[in-house]
Amino acid sequence: MKSILSGISFLLILRLSPVQAQTTVMDFTKTDCNGIQTNLFQQLDSGFAVVLEYVMLPNCSPCITAGKGLKSILQSGNISQPTRVKMFQISYDNSTTCNSLKSWSSTNGFSYPMFEKGADEVNYYGGMGMPTIVIAGGNSHTIFYQKQGYSPGENNVITAAINNALSPSNGIESIQWTAFKLYPQPAKNLITVENETEIRSVTFIDMTGKLVFASNFNSKKIEISLNNFPSGMYFVKCKNVYDKEIVQKIIIE
Repeated sequence: MKSILSGISFLLILRLSPVQAQTTVMDFTKTDCNGIQTNLFQQLDSGFAVVLEYVMLPNCSPCITAGKGLKSILQSGNISQPTRVKMFQISYDNSTTCNSLKSWSSTNGFSYPMFEKGADEVNYYGGMGMPTIVIAGGNSHTIFYQKQGYSPGENNVITAAINNALSPSNGIESIQWTAFKLYPQPAKNLITVENETEIRSVTFIDMTGKLVFASNFNSKKIEISLNNFPSGMYFVKCKNVYDKEIVQKIIIE
């Protein structure tokens, strides 16, 4: 009886233990089911935002729903630069073949590159939970959205995450940001944003891609209270008077 109870307790711990969200994507070099080789980091370094959907075949109806939902998002007209977004669908395991993936893709009306052997990546992003959706961007290979499962209610959050993933390559190298400062790191009660030119707006995005703070300014130095911010990692996006944007990560304790 004790061994049975111990086993039940162990399963409960597994189910209740929170999954630690990653902050950077896991790189891969794969040949897709059409014979084209792709390196993920090269795609991000080239300025693309990448949407990854890890799928389970053949009987994962949520994977199909998510694929169609993501397709509708990419075709909605709400993406700021749709030509710079790529979506890849990847098998959650190492045994599903390209023949099965291509048949599944054709049946469900998908036309995205398909890849085999995603087991290591699925494990990296928290293990089983289909579909697993990851959105990444920037030459820092940053994750802007990571979640197991899909709901249409997340579409606005996913859209915002894709647009945020496109932001790091827009004007970050501009000279207007050479003196940009965001401190302290990590922050607790107050954060200071400072630059040599006036800052027009500041937004905070949490790790799910949710907008948690947005405000307009016209100052070279701004102080923002963090008293109502839950602890965690955030992306701070600032826009200056020249409409140049920069995104930095910050941890709030």
